[in-house]
Amino acid sequence: MKKFDITKPFCYRNGDKAELLADDITGLCPIMCKRTDKYGIKSTTSHDDNGVYIYAETENYSLDLINTPTKQERWVNVYRGRSGAEQCQDFYPTREEAFQNKASTCDYIATGKVEWEE
Repeated sequence: MKKFDITKPFCYRNGDKAELLADDITGLCPIMCKRTDKYGIKSTTSHDDNGVYIYAETENYSLDLINTPTKQERWVNVYRGRSGAEQCQDFYPTREEAFQNKASTCDYIATGKVEWEE
């Protein structure tokens, strides 16, 4: 499992919205957040540096903080290599940029989109 990073977007493990109130509180739980549940009810919670809820009853507790996955997208040119296998070179932020940078000396097959979450 990835380490919690307060500088990246986050929410509660159960999907509730989390808003950072403080991350410099002295003591064992320096992080305080405002929680908004699915009914719109607001409350505050305290967490350690790893986003673990102060009163967690189990590992991976529903009120632990987790970083929300962010969708990433890049474009790549696909070529047929000497062996006949498909190969990719360099990732580009847009389809247009990938297409403009395709190699003229290789057997170009297509430009494709690659998506992942981090």
